[in-house]
Amino acid sequence: MFFVIPLGHEQSRMRRQPWFTYALLAANVLFFALTIGTILSQEERIGLIEQEMNKLRLRVFTELQYADNPPATALHGVLDSITDLEAHNAVDFKAKLQEKVTQVWDDFTAGRLVGDTHPLYREYLGLNETLREARAASLLGEYAFTPADHDPKTTVTYAFLHAGMLHLLGNLLIIYLAGAIIEDVLGAGLFLAFYFGGAIVAALCQGAMHLGSTQPVIGASGAAAALMGGYLVRFFRSKIQMFWLLWIFVVVRWGKTWVPAFVLLPFWFAMQVLAGHGYGLDDAPIAYWAHAGGFAFGAGMMGTLMLVGLTKRSVVELEKESLDYMKANVRTDYAPLHEAWRYLMGERYADAAPLIDEFLTAHPGNVEGLKTGVEIALGLGDMERAGELARQVLTLAEQTDNLGLVRDLRGIFAKQGRTLAVPDRQLFDLAKLFEDRMEIAEAVDLYDELARSRPDSPLAPKALYQSARVLRDYANQNADAAARLQRLIDGYPEHPLAEDARMRLASSP
Repeated sequence: MFFVIPLGHEQSRMRRQPWFTYALLAANVLFFALTIGTILSQEERIGLIEQEMNKLRLRVFTELQYADNPPATALHGVLDSITDLEAHNAVDFKAKLQEKVTQVWDDFTAGRLVGDTHPLYREYLGLNETLREARAASLLGEYAFTPADHDPKTTVTYAFLHAGMLHLLGNLLIIYLAGAIIEDVLGAGLFLAFYFGGAIVAALCQGAMHLGSTQPVIGASGAAAALMGGYLVRFFRSKIQMFWLLWIFVVVRWGKTWVPAFVLLPFWFAMQVLAGHGYGLDDAPIAYWAHAGGFAFGAGMMGTLMLVGLTKRSVVELEKESLDYMKANVRTDYAPLHEAWRYLMGERYADAAPLIDEFLTAHPGNVEGLKTGVEIALGLGDMERAGELARQVLTLAEQTDNLGLVRDLRGIFAKQGRTLAVPDRQLFDLAKLFEDRMEIAEAVDLYDELARSRPDSPLAPKALYQSARVLRDYANQNADAAARLQRLIDGYPEHPLAEDARMRLASSP
């Protein structure tokens, strides 16, 4: 036995938390927990009805096809009809028997063997109606995608239903690994459209390849396959880390290896297509064409989005470009920056200052140069220069939505025992940016920093109020929120927000 499972990939670092990917993961887990018990019990009942139908199928074959023969003659007739006794060929016995039974059953259900008043036919009609009603009343009948007869809503709802824990966990793993980075480079809106578009196309592809099938299709694997296709096109040369296990009798070997995306993912896609054409290794009811269709949609859609310029560069790509540029210019343009770093490591700020000024003159928007300049200015005690450069870094952070730059800058100031030397409004807006990204702890820190270090600022009372609101609404820390509201009342009793703070304190338990 050979078993593989993906563990990660080279594009795992992102600008922000992939909240919409997390939401999809949580939704799949929630719907699984709410539905799996009902699905299993309903499918057990449907299975019992299908067992009765199979028994009837065999009775029809034996009682109608060989009704006029004694048992021994009938059995000999069955064997003669499905085997080549002269050639001694019984290898395909099971397949030929099933083919013969199916042929008789099709004639029977089409009304070509008996009339509709025959007891067996009436029994068939009753069982068929019971089975139809049971399927229609089941969760799968309502929300799974069935190619033969489907409601348009099921092209989405089927993706939130799963048949078991392994089915769910496999899809969650792929959604997490591929979805997080796809969300990062597309943004929330395009990512959701990409995900649900993949689910819809996957269902329709499965339906197109199995017209008339009554087998319900469930699971998020079509949408997950779309994410895989998108990953292949967007990060063609990236590598994926795989865990592998080889088990041959008593010999067990395992390990980890990195496989290029352009090798692994096309191979997986080819396996789905081959299995869809009937070259699978087992008879498991797997929606191979949903996988193939979702993958093809994801690859095509990502290629289109890249052509029209709607994808962002990943953090890893940006870092690599910056590193490559620095390496290419290490002996020319970047020499002053590298020399400034050398002086900075020895805290020789006065020697580093002219070098970083020279570098920033040639590269005024370079982030690494700006951060280095801030650190040098702080070391020299030049708060005006440090504040000027810090404002440029934070402006870049806001423009690129890169909260990591804010964290880096706060770390530089904290190392020197100082707070961010930026205008009140910019500090408040940064706190709001962290709040919008649900980075609660850092949002509260920035609001508190503004209120604590700049009590005379017009934004100080509002910062206290926002800090209290974030703690109460998102962190459920009512005591800490109340303490900030009290500080607002005590420090700014005439401020318009103070009255609201009093009302909130009076109504709190």
